[in-house]
Amino acid sequence: GDPTPPMPDACEEDIEAGAILYSNTVENMIRMNLNPVVAAGYVADRYMSDEGLFVVMGAVAALNPTPGMLGYGLSKNAAHHFVHTLGAMSGKGLGNKVLRKEGRKARRHSQYLDTMTTIGILPSMIDTPANRRADPKGDYDSWTKPIDIAKGIEEYIEYPPLRPHSGSLIKVAPGKGEDGGAAFTLVRS
Repeated sequence: GDPTPPMPDACEEDIEAGAILYSNTVENMIRMNLNPVVAAGYVADRYMSDEGLFVVMGAVAALNPTPGMLGYGLSKNAAHHFVHTLGAMSGKGLGNKVLRKEGRKARRHSQYLDTMTTIGILPSMIDTPANRRADPKGDYDSWTKPIDIAKGIEEYIEYPPLRPHSGSLIKVAPGKGEDGGAAFTLVRS
């Protein structure tokens, strides 16, 4: 989470040290949650096959303000923006006339952007050992299992017509049926 704000009676040195710590916290989240997305997007053209699927792990939390988690919210929101932008550059994205024109320009330099679909998967909480350690009293039934997310992505890989438009954000929550699974809901396209 975010460092504690300075106390009203804090000295200049404490305020400066806190500001540096705050900035470092944001930078660490960007390094962890955004930089790998940007790097993978950069090389996707070289390694993506026809009808490729580029998946970014976003977060439901970043759709709203994230008090106490500014770095996390900023980094995930920036990843969502990257999904929208790469989606607008592809031949499978939505957008106004200006976005479509700019997308066509980008596709002149990129072999697979015409057929690539970029999506953001936005879970609220993934049921992982690390998340259970971080929240030992959490409501694990309300957390999405990684295998359920993987199965949903697998369907998009195997059946491209099921994919939403490129640049879409998809909220993922535990399914309510007997077999559980995950429910994928389009948040924004």
